[in-house]
Amino acid sequence: MKAKNILSLFAALSIILLSGCESPMKVDSESDPNVDLTAYQTYSLLPLPDSIPGADPGAVLRMKRIVTDALKEAMADKGYTEVALQVADFAVHITGKVVPKTDVTDWGYAYSPSPRWGYRYPYHGGGSNVTVDQYEEGSLILEIFDTTRNEMVWVGWGTARTKGKDPTPERALSVVSEILASFPSTPEASAAAAAASAN
Repeated sequence: MKAKNILSLFAALSIILLSGCESPMKVDSESDPNVDLTAYQTYSLLPLPDSIPGADPGAVLRMKRIVTDALKEAMADKGYTEVALQVADFAVHITGKVVPKTDVTDWGYAYSPSPRWGYRYPYHGGGSNVTVDQYEEGSLILEIFDTTRNEMVWVGWGTARTKGKDPTPERALSVVSEILASFPSTPEASAAAAAASAN
């Protein structure tokens, strides 16, 4: 499987989510039910693109090392060994998106005190009781491709509002590990973790 064939499927890379979240991150994943993911032992990390749509031009240069190191550490914790793409069981592609969002809330009728009777009565604010919330929503997506099948077999993603600050290594590892939580560890790593928790 050639990296350029996979990279052509996805043009966007977003690591903005890793910069810290203003809201709790929503994580989800899907896998091919016909593939035994526990049979994998080795992986290769595909190259990152040169820019991130919606981010400043230097974002990839500043963050690619932090994100790739986080991915490699998370994979090592799950028992996988990084090897060359030509001999890897699966390839990992980091992709994502940043989407500007606008939430408009019309709170409808409000209540105002009556100067004559001393009670509050409802009235419509005529647009003054509407709030507009503009923000960016970032998604970090980790895609797993089986190198024998030449097709995606697992995808996990996390989505949240972003703060626009560069991630720390600790934050990057936390986000990547959370997204990969549903991706199985190798049988050896699972057995070692079970033995450690039993002691």
